[in-house]
Amino acid sequence: MIDFGYDVEDFRDIDPVYGTMQDFEELLTQMHNRGMKLIMDFIPNHTSDRHRWFNLSRSRDEHYEDYYIWSDCNATAPRPNNWVSVFGNSSWTYDEVREQCYLHQFLKQQPDLNFRNPHVRREIIDIVRFWLEKGVDGFRMGAVKHLLEATHLRDEPPTDPHKPPESLTSEWDLHHDYTTSQLGLHQLLQDWRAEMDAYSREPGRYRFMATESYDQEEVGKTMMYYGTPLVKESDFPFNFNLLDLPHNASGSWVQHLVLLWMSNMPSGRWPNWVWDLHHDYTTSQLGLHQLLQDWRAEMDAYSREPGRYRFMATESYDQEEVGKTMMYYGTPLVKESDFPFNFNLLDLPHNASGSWVQHLVLLWMSNMPSGRWPNWVSAGRDPQRSPMQWSGSMNAGFNNRTNTTWLPIHPNYKTVNVEAQKEDSGSVLAQYRLLSHLRQSELVLQRGWFCLVHADASVFSYLRELDGLDRAFLVVLNFGTEAAVTDLSSVDELPDRLMVVVSTEARAAGTQVPKVSVATAAGEGLVLRYSSRRRFHTQHDARCYVSEKACYLEALDLLYKC
Repeated sequence: MIDFGYDVEDFRDIDPVYGTMQDFEELLTQMHNRGMKLIMDFIPNHTSDRHRWFNLSRSRDEHYEDYYIWSDCNATAPRPNNWVSVFGNSSWTYDEVREQCYLHQFLKQQPDLNFRNPHVRREIIDIVRFWLEKGVDGFRMGAVKHLLEATHLRDEPPTDPHKPPESLTSEWDLHHDYTTSQLGLHQLLQDWRAEMDAYSREPGRYRFMATESYDQEEVGKTMMYYGTPLVKESDFPFNFNLLDLPHNASGSWVQHLVLLWMSNMPSGRWPNWVWDLHHDYTTSQLGLHQLLQDWRAEMDAYSREPGRYRFMATESYDQEEVGKTMMYYGTPLVKESDFPFNFNLLDLPHNASGSWVQHLVLLWMSNMPSGRWPNWVSAGRDPQRSPMQWSGSMNAGFNNRTNTTWLPIHPNYKTVNVEAQKEDSGSVLAQYRLLSHLRQSELVLQRGWFCLVHADASVFSYLRELDGLDRAFLVVLNFGTEAAVTDLSSVDELPDRLMVVVSTEARAAGTQVPKVSVATAAGEGLVLRYSSRRRFHTQHDARCYVSEKACYLEALDLLYKC
């Protein structure tokens, strides 16, 4: 594997590095027995250059000849146009067998499939059916905006018109008008959605689909993945806005990012909040992750079919904000970075010499702390995916059969692991569990309104309330580097005093907090409970959101649409 699973040689099998199909089927069975759901990561945009289809295509097999994007070129100048790979440099590579260039929007070992070929479209649908027949609960469809390219193959316009054409080597050097979000993309996704729906007819077996598309500030493009009122696509597209927080952390900026999504989201749909990936995770983000553990909410209650959306191993960690939150495994332990990314070698295409390589190697090795290990990023994305740390035993409890794991174990596994944190009532894992229990026991956190209350340079605050229920919650998050005191006296709907339910600091539950001076430490997340018949959302419609409006009838203990 060149890109640890994203260069697929066989879409219908398990790579031996990870085990066998029997292992997978056993995993799926055991997850279902525990009430969990398994969502597969599927990258349909490309295959490995070792895939059978590609080898037949490069040999000009009659059926497979147009399974990939080919263009005339020659070995000395393999650039049909100026298109650039996501990983840098030309997205075209010359193939000596076929004597043409093939397109790869990622690594050269990952040739792009030709989705304008009906045979390719049928192949992918057959693959989706194969795994749905196995019993998987859905798919995370990755890199979907790259599925189609313009057939005319024109040069893409540069972001800087004064930059010389030969220096256009980064994906940020071009406007990707012809290689992303092309006409016909959403029809492909609607076809896959139809397959999910066909397998969702069995009670309790809803099949889920999420889409990944990094559209940055073009939020309108992202919202199109929700589909239309008549034709559904993904259950939700991934919302990567919060990944910006480590670089720009303030209460006001958080509110801006939340509003960016919520104010553009189609009516009746729900958001999601991605704040952790299989990318770099450093100790400087620790305070941020302590805050954001308060931002997790389950969407099961919004579902009409039995069993709908009870999915993913992260289910029990979804807490206080409306929507579905995506986190990477190990986050409840605040597992530190196995190593920071070393991007030095990415400079080699521009300055390739033996002495320069030695300089880059020495630059890292001579500055690396003692007892740690290096990493060398060429273009892949997997230096962070070390095994889950379950215990302080051999291989952190991840593998107790052999003395090997597919990636090295982090050196801190003896102290930072699930077993150790289960015994520590003040651990991050304990806080996740406390918040999970709170969400499961409080109807307002499942179905209530989400209302923005306050934002300043440090603090972001919102409340959750449900019509017909006196009990409500206020969440106060300090994204600043210093302690803050927030005056919420202008919020008439809040009572004078609120009660602490959960704090990421050592603050006793049940403590009373006056609304005129809500104190938070730097990096603290605070959940407060209060009782009130006054509703915030009725007076501040533009600041409140709900995916499906519901009311509670206390006399009958009944939740109903209203």
